[in-house]
Amino acid sequence: MTTKKKPFLNLKEIIVWAVIAATFCILGFVVKKGSTLTFLSRVILIALYALALNIQFGYGGMINLGSALYFGLSGYLIIIFVARMGIPLWIAIIMTLVIEVAFATLFGYITLKRGMMTFMFLNMGICQLLATFISKTTTLGGQTGLMANVCPAWLSDKQVKFFVILAVGVICGTLLYLLTKSPLIASLKGARDNRERLTFLGVNTNKLLLVVFVLSSFFMGIAGVLYVLLYNSISTTQMSADISLQALLMCVMGGSTTFVGPIVGAVMILCFNTYMPKITHQTQLFMGVLMLIFIYFIPQGLIDPNNKVVRAVAGFFKKLFHKKEPEAAATDELAEPKGKEG
Repeated sequence: MTTKKKPFLNLKEIIVWAVIAATFCILGFVVKKGSTLTFLSRVILIALYALALNIQFGYGGMINLGSALYFGLSGYLIIIFVARMGIPLWIAIIMTLVIEVAFATLFGYITLKRGMMTFMFLNMGICQLLATFISKTTTLGGQTGLMANVCPAWLSDKQVKFFVILAVGVICGTLLYLLTKSPLIASLKGARDNRERLTFLGVNTNKLLLVVFVLSSFFMGIAGVLYVLLYNSISTTQMSADISLQALLMCVMGGSTTFVGPIVGAVMILCFNTYMPKITHQTQLFMGVLMLIFIYFIPQGLIDPNNKVVRAVAGFFKKLFHKKEPEAAATDELAEPKGKEG
């Protein structure tokens, strides 16, 4: 008996990813308002940040409360290299990402040695330590952060900047999608579900987790570079525990077991943070309520196929559309005798 080999790529997921990219591309041509283009650009780069984090969280079970370190650190580095040292942008980006990988390798090696509980809080501690150091250092901008226009002249137009961010986001998102289909992530899922068994099979789980941590941090660094290109500024706010927590919430709300889930969560959180303050001053209160609702009632996320809410809605529409079939069958039965009599 031969078993059918599962295809490497899922056609439905590819179609969904293509539709998302095409939607943003169309919006880039249709929308002319600068503030809206800036918001859409922010959605793209934050979605990339959430996708990168979900490689750790959703596929590896690694709860990183200090992920904002790699998002914010790349922003500081790019401004220092370009604005203060006069290094060309493209060389500065390469140097920034190399330093990001070096930091991720060092901190990942330290934090992954003593289990997931240590990993979770030690990453948060390292992030807060560096953020506090930067906020107390006047040469690094202190609490106000750094501001500098690092974009070349051709990136001054907001529409052009949007399409550059979109292109980078689509390329990085595609690479992350291909990564989720690789044997590396398959092994990572095994380490998440039963680490002892994988170790017994001869897999070095510490090395596996470290490689995934570094790859994930690399893409978070790219998201941080895009943030500076969009806003021409960075501060320790982008390195706070609140940013790390919101990124995790994006994965949870959208569905950490699906690739597109963090994108859905990013759109929801950014819309909430943008429009809720215009409605009420109790934004943090409603954010807490939102977290409780999703964590307790919808832990699988909105678009997870195992989500009870999604299954109930899908079942409702299935029944709705299937009601027409009996009516059509009854019509055919009534029509048959007339045909025979003729």
